Amino acid sequence: MSRKSKIDFETKIKSIEMYLNGEKGPMAICEMIGVGKTIFYEWIHKYKKYGAEGLKSSSKNTFYSNEVKMLAINDYISGKGSLEDIALKYNLSSRR
Repeated sequence: MSRKSKIDFETKIKSIEMYLNGEKGPMAICEMIGVGKTIFYEWIHKYKKYGAEGLKSSSKNTFYSNEVKMLAINDYISGKGSLEDIALKYNLSSRR
């Protein structure tokens, strides 16, 4: 079964561009499209790192090797970045 985002790709792009262009603040945008602030900021970071392609929904789960998982865990425990920074560094789809 494929996964489908509750917010379509075009809405994500328009929302991020509104924010980056200073047209609306994050809270106003989140209320407008019905998402939480944390999710919205995740979209922004993905957009900045991967461009618009980073916001497209995947049709399958991503699997990570044990090595990548351990590197990410060790970086976090060692204080080498926030969860968000480490997720971006290791191309993890979510910072959770």
